[in-house]
Amino acid sequence: MLLDALRKAVNAEVLRAGKKLPAVFLVDHYLNLAGRDFLNETKLRRIHMNEATPTPYSGATTLYLHDDTIEVLEVYYNNVRLSRTSREELSVFDPNWQTVAAGTPHSYLTLDNKTIRVYPACSANSSVKYDAALGWSTDLADGANADPAGNGRGVPPTYHMALVYWAADKLAPSPELKAAYAALVEKARTESAQAFAGYLDGTTALPANA
Repeated sequence: MLLDALRKAVNAEVLRAGKKLPAVFLVDHYLNLAGRDFLNETKLRRIHMNEATPTPYSGATTLYLHDDTIEVLEVYYNNVRLSRTSREELSVFDPNWQTVAAGTPHSYLTLDNKTIRVYPACSANSSVKYDAALGWSTDLADGANADPAGNGRGVPPTYHMALVYWAADKLAPSPELKAAYAALVEKARTESAQAFAGYLDGTTALPANA
């Protein structure tokens, strides 16, 4: 849905609530915030990535993730899921974890949303894959589409009304708009879980780079 259509839908909801039409810049602002919150809540936009050339880092191997990553969900080494850990846990388990010899990774830790390390380090030609949730990276401006064709960087068209309900509720708060938004969030969470369940429980082979 193009920005102009989203604006009109928001305005229609605001008028239905008996409120005055808001300024255009305010509608645009809330629509962008809606996209961010919807993807953060639903984890609907995901990516499966095969990191062909991980960067060695002493006892752990560093991987730099997709720029839009908001959360690392799973990490695999040769299609075996690794356990999530932390600097503190590794320091107790192995005080020399940052310099230990390379081997078969069994754990990973996140340094931030866009950087992970697998422990112990693995060779540069190993197969390290990850499943991550991606955030809103679409700046809705005149002529922009909430789901740009070809790169999937927005919200799927099925859920564009979620943006409308969220934005309209900020401009004209109502239980009905909150309920409508919540229903689409729940639907998106279910869809996301079903679509990726096979990858997460190991019953489906991980795809090539997405």
